[in-house]
Amino acid sequence: MAPPNRPRSEAWSAAIVRHMFMIAQTDSDQYRYERKFHVTQLSRPHVESIVRLNPAIFSEIYHRRWINSLYLDSWSMASYHENLIGCSHDRIKYRIRWYGDLFGQVGQPVLELKIKHGDVNRKQTYKLAPLVMNEDFSASTIHELLRAADLPESVRGELLKLRPVLANRYSRTYYLTADRRFRATIDSDMTYFDASDECRRLRFDWHDPASVIVELKYAIAAAPLANHITQHFPFRMTRNSKYVTGVEQVRCR
Repeated sequence: MAPPNRPRSEAWSAAIVRHMFMIAQTDSDQYRYERKFHVTQLSRPHVESIVRLNPAIFSEIYHRRWINSLYLDSWSMASYHENLIGCSHDRIKYRIRWYGDLFGQVGQPVLELKIKHGDVNRKQTYKLAPLVMNEDFSASTIHELLRAADLPESVRGELLKLRPVLANRYSRTYYLTADRRFRATIDSDMTYFDASDECRRLRFDWHDPASVIVELKYAIAAAPLANHITQHFPFRMTRNSKYVTGVEQVRCR
């Protein structure tokens, strides 16, 4: 399915924001590779055992926790379509992230701009004021939060053109190799909710109990060693976007 034509103003403003963040050199320490493996035939404990037994010696570095994300997109769903077709140009994904419970008082939400440049990406983050996630939540709730936040004006202007589209949550564990060059995360128990104003369905969700997502993350300088790790994974590298998956499962038509 081809993406709709983006309005000139939308494409132009997005290009300005992209230019802001693409000035940095791609060999910067901030950029990294993320290799994803979507596993459906193995249980999470089995996948964790495989990661721990890798010759690179992965050790768990943080306690398992729940991650919640609220994705923002334009009215034309530009981010969704760009993710779906794998656009080669630089792009930014906007989301608000927090840990713990999905609903209720959110004490420390963080705005994340995930900036993709070719095969590598980096994140730009900004702290936001507390918010309450409940059935009264709306696009205006997020816009008020963004207006009050300490953000570059060009970023704020772009964000105020977006709207909440999807909420999701999943359980994540974190691992680090003995040489500290490679990080792996394992996600499971993915649940998705429609978060749009026109089709509020926060009470209804789609739960994916079968999928386990492994992500291998490493700096550009470590890329020549990555195959030494992935060759011991008995699962295939895939393109995987939780945002695209969620939109396709729960968004009202």
